[in-house]
Amino acid sequence: MKIAILFSGHIRTYESVRENIFDNLIIPLEKQGHNCLIFSSIWSNNGFRENGWGGDFDKNLLKNDSCKFEIETNKRDEFINKYQNNNWQEYSNLSGPETCGDAVSMWYKIYKCFKLLNEEKNIDLIFRIRPDMYFNNKFDISFLKYIQDNTVYMPLWHGKYEKVTLRIMDHFSFGKYESMKIYCGLYDKIDEIIERNGVFTAEGFLSSHLKYNKVNIIRFNLNYSVMRTYGLEQVS
Repeated sequence: MKIAILFSGHIRTYESVRENIFDNLIIPLEKQGHNCLIFSSIWSNNGFRENGWGGDFDKNLLKNDSCKFEIETNKRDEFINKYQNNNWQEYSNLSGPETCGDAVSMWYKIYKCFKLLNEEKNIDLIFRIRPDMYFNNKFDISFLKYIQDNTVYMPLWHGKYEKVTLRIMDHFSFGKYESMKIYCGLYDKIDEIIERNGVFTAEGFLSSHLKYNKVNIIRFNLNYSVMRTYGLEQVS
């Protein structure tokens, strides 16, 4: 199969987790005969809250890994200003006035990353991965034999912040091309989603979007972490 691997958003700690992602996902896929192509659309800052979202980084590693790569000047302030609302106030212990804008920004970058596939033909599967994701175990390649149409696959819910995450996991997802085309096209429908449901988080947007488009969600067990500036943080 021809598989697209999408890295989008803030590059964060890609340099630290690159070997892990290749060893536990990309190389096993390639050993099974699949053709993996990496597409990357990232912001020009590394994206850590603890250092004010700034910070320099070496983009060349991800750029060299990618068959198509783009980098944009950070537009965080634009998204926050455009998508200010008061919906977060009901959950002020879990979110803030920047939550909605940051969520829209994330989906914008996923949308832009998917656009890099435009000239690529016959993509069978798409994996969307955060650039700071760390696999605690190898991805189970045999699972791909059972992939269904009109379905997005995501890890089991981590059990946190149900009122704002709606049990959605947005770190890592995969599916057939048509299903992931809907997933990655969420940004193009963002205003409709907000008007329809009043959701304001990245997970809330995805929950609404997939339900509205009648895309199924199937969960699978994936033990993984994210690499923060201070080290690994267990997610699922």
